[in-house]
Formats: sequence, structure tokens, C-alpha cells
Amino acid sequence: MERILYFTDDFSQENQAYAKQHGLIIRNAKAYGAVDYLEQCDKVCGQVPIAYEHLPRFELDDNVSDDDTKPKRTRKPKEE
Repeated sequence: MERILYFTDDFSQENQAYAKQHGLIIRNAKAYGAVDYLEQCDKVCGQVPIAYEHLPRFELDDNVSDDDTKPKRTRKPKEE
């Protein structure tokens, strides 16, 4: 199984579920500096830091529509 790092600054339950559904390992996109240790991985996705840009990008299957790729946060309409 490939080790895929998903860089994001959104750690909501919906985004964590998205990562789990696709077998991604969530990492904080803003936590990496130019001289930091690079974590071993096969691919990267999301808001990839400069230090990881040399690695292959993970892309979801093209068969999945845009509506199904990531859960969106919705609010219940206010009742009048």
C-alpha cells in the first residue's frame, strides 16, 4: 500500500473522514520549513509544501464527480 501524505490546514471531522476514506495520512501544511526533516512517502496531495514538491502527486480517480471528491460543510437553513 502506498504511503500518501495529505497536506492541509483543515482538520475538521469532514476532512479527516475524507482522508480516511481515501487512505491518506493528514499532515499540517504550515508545519514544514525549508530545513525540516522530510517524512518518507510515495505520493503527496493537498497544499504541498515546497520541500515535498519533487514527489509524485496523488490524484483521485477521474471517474469521481467533483461533488463526490470532498465532503463539504453545510449549515441547516434557519427556520422562520
